[in-house]
Amino acid sequence: FDNSSSSLHRDDSSITLTKYDTSKVDYVSKMAHFLNNPLVSIPLGEYKVNWNDYRALKQLQDVSYIIEKYDDLIGYINLFRKDSFNNSADLEIVIGDRNEQNKGYGREALSLFLGELYNNSSYNSLVSSIFDFNAVSTKLHESMGYEKIGTRKEAYFAYGRLNDMNIYEMNKTLYKKRK
Repeated sequence: FDNSSSSLHRDDSSITLTKYDTSKVDYVSKMAHFLNNPLVSIPLGEYKVNWNDYRALKQLQDVSYIIEKYDDLIGYINLFRKDSFNNSADLEIVIGDRNEQNKGYGREALSLFLGELYNNSSYNSLVSSIFDFNAVSTKLHESMGYEKIGTRKEAYFAYGRLNDMNIYEMNKTLYKKRK
């Protein structure tokens, strides 16, 4: 998804997906702050990680899009483990600003992203791995038309126990059917 546009926005949306701009230097410390919060990082599979400015800058530069609300960083959306032969990738979406969670911004961002991806790229299959304790992400993915394709039992240790990891998939056929 490297040929994507530098900015995605709909007139009826309060968020914008953009590429990271190095002039926004305050975003580096914000990203580190988001990812140092265990309530944000543990559902991503980042347990006991110290995010410094160097790692946060690298993350900002590497993600597919940052999610901005009125020119302020609130999260990111990213493809990783990209497989160009099979046109598939893994997807992660994060609303790192805890004050902006549960307001529909993740849904708006994912909707914009999927529209751009399935209309302007060759990607077909996107997989999201969601830990069983992350009900908000599960609800988001299911509401967008993702289908659960499997579960890795006791795949991740967090909160004092082993947790299941549920695997969800979206592909072009499901996306078009959803619309």
